[in-house]
Amino acid sequence: MTNLPETPEGAQQTETGSHGATLDRRSFLRSGGALGALALVGAPLRTLSVPAPARPRSGPTSGLAAAPLTAASTGLTADGLTVVAIVYTPDESGYWVVTSDGAVLPIDAPHFGDRPSLSEGEYVSALSPTPSGGGYWLFTTSGRVTGYGDALHYGDLTGVALAGPVVGAAALPSGEGYYMVGSDGGIFSFGAATYMGSVPQVLPGVALAQPVVGLVPTPSSDGYWLVAGDGGIFSFGAAGFYDSVPGVLPGVTLDEPVIGALASGQAYLMVASDGGIFNFGDSVFLGSRPGIPTEPGEIRSPVSAVTVTSDRSGYMMVDEVGETWGFGSAATPQSGNPSGPQARLTHTFIGKWPYTSLPLRWPSAEPIHYVLNNSFGPPEASQMVHDAVAEISSRTGLQFIFDGTTTEYVGHSSDDTPDHRESYQPSRYGDRWAPVWIGARPDNVATGTVGVAQPVLHANERVTTQIEVEIDGVLQTIAVGEPIFITGTVSYHWQPYYGAAALAELPAVILHELGHLVGLGHVNSVAELMYPSLTGVADFGQGDRLGLHLLGSTAAIPPAPGPREGIDITQFVSIASDEGTDSGPGGGELIPNPDGPDFYRPPRPTLPVCLGTRPR
Repeated sequence: MTNLPETPEGAQQTETGSHGATLDRRSFLRSGGALGALALVGAPLRTLSVPAPARPRSGPTSGLAAAPLTAASTGLTADGLTVVAIVYTPDESGYWVVTSDGAVLPIDAPHFGDRPSLSEGEYVSALSPTPSGGGYWLFTTSGRVTGYGDALHYGDLTGVALAGPVVGAAALPSGEGYYMVGSDGGIFSFGAATYMGSVPQVLPGVALAQPVVGLVPTPSSDGYWLVAGDGGIFSFGAAGFYDSVPGVLPGVTLDEPVIGALASGQAYLMVASDGGIFNFGDSVFLGSRPGIPTEPGEIRSPVSAVTVTSDRSGYMMVDEVGETWGFGSAATPQSGNPSGPQARLTHTFIGKWPYTSLPLRWPSAEPIHYVLNNSFGPPEASQMVHDAVAEISSRTGLQFIFDGTTTEYVGHSSDDTPDHRESYQPSRYGDRWAPVWIGARPDNVATGTVGVAQPVLHANERVTTQIEVEIDGVLQTIAVGEPIFITGTVSYHWQPYYGAAALAELPAVILHELGHLVGLGHVNSVAELMYPSLTGVADFGQGDRLGLHLLGSTAAIPPAPGPREGIDITQFVSIASDEGTDSGPGGGELIPNPDGPDFYRPPRPTLPVCLGTRPR
């Protein structure tokens, strides 16, 4: 934000110089390079030296702010879906996670409804709960408000031409009104909410250096702060000014933009998209995501929202794909199950593509075909498979087509690793990728593994990202095809002598493995079906459902190229026909292009994932 020579009456503007603010300078660090994760998709690590890439973005450039004392992302994910809010229930027994399509995913919290009707280009940008915890409001970028449960409607901006999208909202502690804020700093008050000023009022005609990304009421509700993407602060009413990022670091452009702020003490903390924290005044620094060591191969998605406990003793961040980090009283315990305000490990993904930080997924623009071989399973298993597929489809929106039974059999080794299966079998399945194979296999009593899933990746040359890589000592720009799932195998293990107890467990085994097939990984919560061992949980838990929603059809990934299809790569280079043989791990291919960036086609590896053993 630009520092102005004069501060107009009614607003407190940023100043130059340091005024005692303390910064977690780790917020300027970029987390983890991409090489560790590239090993997941078999990239040739001998020849590629990939710097940590900038994440491509599209959609609105303004922030999407969350509910009271929270704020959210600086833009929708490139595929049109992102987590925009995380909000504690009033009693802090759980929280709600909200995605830009209006889905509300409760984590130890009640569900009162979601998915308001949205116009083209309109997104849900915030949630605010009622003081009773018996309802909540959803706010959209066009300023429309929908109440659920005991949330009353006090008006909205339907039909009003806005200077910028609504990026945040906050209800009054009494529940008798609410505020909305636009990306231009405009404030809209409804019900008993008192208007105390806005950026356009005090700075008429002034273009902000960065858009406003969030609204934070003071703890006493007698004022509010507006925070901009560059860390600039505007304070109104009784809200005090305790400095800003441009004031403490004049002339510095942040590597990661500020995505929001929260109240702490009598002042405020700011949160950057890498999870770094800037604390001002008497606000208390409790930790930041860059301060948590990165695991080998870990890829972190941008932080999109944050929420704070009522006593300001903890705060929790969520990234664009729903993974959370808690600090202070919100920290996840080292042992035992998290509860109350503590961050939950709700879901994980098999892997992420490092150039977008998005999870590996299926193309949503075409159905997933599957075949079934239940020769070694109980007769009831066939219907169990179809029921589980229907459940996955309802949770993700992905469409499945049953191509019938098959005589194809996919065995496994003594350690339960599936046998190699060709992804292209034209003599059996025609000139297309082989359908997903689902079937029964004799149980390996030695390991006790009850199921295995193995999705197969292929470089989707219709979805590319341009990156700079060093090849043989020369820095080159190439287009990288995003890997997506094209086929896979799912097996459930069985023996003829198994009895009623094993049969009763079988639907959960099949459903768990199908969760892996569409991209979910294991979690350490026994409340989730994706826990690595059987615990008696028969259906997807709340965290599982959040992960499935983020993997689903709203991703809008175009179809993968066929095994013999030659296509243009973003109009840069034409690819010769692929004969369709499964290349297996390792390798990869760099295709020269004299008229533009070369194209790197990763190999087509498989990702083995197992359920684990029955408790003994």
